[in-house]
Amino acid sequence: MVVTSLYADLGPDYDRTRRAEPAIVRQLFKLLDFQPEHTCVDIACGTGNYTIALSALQIRMSGVDAEPAMIAQARSKAPTIDWHVSEASSLPFADRSLHGATCILALHHMTSILPQVFREAFRILLDSGRFCIFTADPAQIQRYWLREYFPRLIEQSADSMPSVSTVKALLQDAGFSDVISIPYWIEENPVDLFLYAGKHHPEFYLDPAVRTGISSFANASPDELQEGLTRLQADVATGRFKRLKDQMGDGSLPGDYLFVTAHKSP
Repeated sequence: MVVTSLYADLGPDYDRTRRAEPAIVRQLFKLLDFQPEHTCVDIACGTGNYTIALSALQIRMSGVDAEPAMIAQARSKAPTIDWHVSEASSLPFADRSLHGATCILALHHMTSILPQVFREAFRILLDSGRFCIFTADPAQIQRYWLREYFPRLIEQSADSMPSVSTVKALLQDAGFSDVISIPYWIEENPVDLFLYAGKHHPEFYLDPAVRTGISSFANASPDELQEGLTRLQADVATGRFKRLKDQMGDGSLPGDYLFVTAHKSP
């Protein structure tokens, strides 16, 4: 599996630039509407940053990821959390056994199996359970200023991401109700350096360590990468970047990313 191979390669260095973003954690906790000791699984949890952050809020967390190297790192950081190496389309939990589920910045790795993943999330949730996803819509990705420097990278990233309308429809097909989306804008000084985390700090992308933790850059053409980085560095130095960024509009879909929440009605 290509994604598994990619994250096996990224695994050792992933946490150098990837941490749980406090604003995202707060919003997840609010949307899940949890009480202390409620149970939740983080689907495609990676090295477990968000799993661990939610656990610190007195949620009984489990983490599931298909990549053993990611789960090994997660377990080394928080050995008391219930970690599983498993595909998201076949979750290792009993029917109606958990209060909630999360999936954070992972849908683009599961496009071919999303119907199964969402049906599994529905299966394992208790009645009145909640599923909260953090993702981006292709229309949001297409307006990132990164497209000025890495057009093919952004095109590929947008093409790999299911639209919010598709996500909502698949969640409803799986049995969920009250499916809504909520926009999210990048913080001024983010700590989780995913694809558009450098929205306000273009110099982030000049750091190889930052790019190493972003799958879109790991898959980028070396020629496009070198050309784009050279132009970006020059534009930051001359001030052209600021003018370019100011000229780019926000488009019709609000936010840089979005939360999608769904409810399992009793």
